[in-house]
Amino acid sequence: MNTKITGKTKMLIFDFDGVICDSFEEVILILNSIANGGKIKNLSKLELNKLRQIETKEVFSLLGIRNEQLPVIIAQALKILSSKIASLKLIQGIEKVLCALHESGVPLGIVTSNSKENVSSFLETYHINFFDFIYTGNLFDKGTVLKKLIQNMTYDPKNVFYIGDETRDIIASREASVHSVAVGWGFNHKNVLIKHKPDYLLSSPNELMTLVAQN
Repeated sequence: MNTKITGKTKMLIFDFDGVICDSFEEVILILNSIANGGKIKNLSKLELNKLRQIETKEVFSLLGIRNEQLPVIIAQALKILSSKIASLKLIQGIEKVLCALHESGVPLGIVTSNSKENVSSFLETYHINFFDFIYTGNLFDKGTVLKKLIQNMTYDPKNVFYIGDETRDIIASREASVHSVAVGWGFNHKNVLIKHKPDYLLSSPNELMTLVAQN
């Protein structure tokens, strides 16, 4: 896999949860609570790590959430998350990198399954509202959202990079014919991401600077 991208201006499009916002455990707790009628089933560190090793759809299955329940449960989860969003933490090191990218004039955007309100609130809390747009969609239609976005932009898809932390983000990138950039600090474990063969695999936020650097 490549470690450096050369060329002219790049457009970086970020997923939110797990890439910018460290929300994994909070989201799992919320889903767990909803799935168990308000009761939280204790998940050990080992069980949490197991969730990182599997696909998103399998996570819902392990939590006892059926496919037909997803729309209602996700809506509930996002509403609950809105009351906790200001207390969530930034991914370590991402703030400095986002500031540097912004100051360098790199166009930045967000495509996420979270709500626009939650994302905007979080960005304002940490004073990192450097993004030209925030687009949202459901869990499994990011590819469609990205494709529509690319159609309305003047950027060549060859210069667009979608940065995500799950296997479904890699799949969405391919559907939209943009570069897939997988990060190892979010939801899915690095070993799981590798199996889906992203175009780029990053281990730390600092590597985003290398991503846009020229030779």
